[in-house]
Amino acid sequence: MLHRHKDRKVKAKHHKPDLRRLIYYVIIIIAVSYVSTIIFAYNGFSKGDHKKMPLSGPSNLGDINREENDYEYKHDSTNLPLAAQCNVKQKDIMIRTFNGAKAMSSLTKCPVTTWIRQFYEEEEDIGTDYFVGISVGCNKGNDAVLGARMGMARPEFDEPKWENAIHMASDKKMRGHVCRGNSGSQSQINFPERDGEMHCIEPMQSTFPLLLNASTQLGMDSETFVLANAVISSTNGFVKFPNAVPGTEDLGIHNCKNRNVACTELPMYTLDSYADKFIKSKGPVNILQIDTEGWDFDVLFGASSVLDRTYYLEFEYHSQGNWGSLHLQDAVKLLDGKGFTCYWAGNEKLWRITECYVDGYDLWHAWSNVACVHRSQTNLAGRMEALFLSTILHGR
Repeated sequence: MLHRHKDRKVKAKHHKPDLRRLIYYVIIIIAVSYVSTIIFAYNGFSKGDHKKMPLSGPSNLGDINREENDYEYKHDSTNLPLAAQCNVKQKDIMIRTFNGAKAMSSLTKCPVTTWIRQFYEEEEDIGTDYFVGISVGCNKGNDAVLGARMGMARPEFDEPKWENAIHMASDKKMRGHVCRGNSGSQSQINFPERDGEMHCIEPMQSTFPLLLNASTQLGMDSETFVLANAVISSTNGFVKFPNAVPGTEDLGIHNCKNRNVACTELPMYTLDSYADKFIKSKGPVNILQIDTEGWDFDVLFGASSVLDRTYYLEFEYHSQGNWGSLHLQDAVKLLDGKGFTCYWAGNEKLWRITECYVDGYDLWHAWSNVACVHRSQTNLAGRMEALFLSTILHGR
């Protein structure tokens, strides 16, 4: 009996290394699987969804010739202040305000962004002498026109006239605005004109010619109001994009997996690649707007260098596209690391997300809007934080 018991001990000793090796292999497999999942989610495309390509511009764009002494702006993060942390009372008010996905979506899906409009109406010094605006998912072009008017202080950027021109160009067959009643008024021009460029990037094939037509009819300079028929996402290549009734706002890359949806193959860029190739200025990006029906995080993930020079950012949070499998907190943390403070954007109201995150935000995905400001822009950042505090003070 004693001899047999001793044999068991010897056998157990021989099996211990094998058990450790097995645990090690399991950990490696799990780690590789996790990393692969993250890369896939950020990249946003499975095999067959896109093809690699050498960079070549849409037909309406040409390469930019820059002067050799053009400087490349990048935010100075030295001594950049951190976002303030919300207290328990502020979080409690936000939890009561956003009691469910329907309430959150209804408050933030069609924002009236008076904070950015008033900034451009009241501040002659916007941080730069040359304005750069980018509208990714430009759709009917209204937001791009409003942005160009704010940034360049030029009366030819007239949103009501643009609305009429594009409506007539479509022979009155364009889809109506989902948020037309919430757009707010265009900015007053109180300061001298600035040089600049506004990029309106719209992939819908049926909508794009109407943008060109309206721009030409209103006499807009093609180097100042730049129109691009392309897709912006997390990689470069070609990708299929839906082609529907002009002005359709609710279709994205993912809809082309449905065989009943008509799609057209288009050039696709990361925003960094697009900026390198087509944006004339290498200075700050004053306004970056992203509206890609669920692919906004993919755009952000391919915009690292552009974000390093962006002052103000707007994007959508959604249940569609890749947003359905990702969390807002991931985007907010990424942006916080780059110096941005983000807020839910409502009707002349702001609710801070950065350092004020509520776990319930991860339990739902619905159409809503987020506005972010880089903390180096103390004037605009101060205005937005003051509006947040005022919103909280009044309970909603």
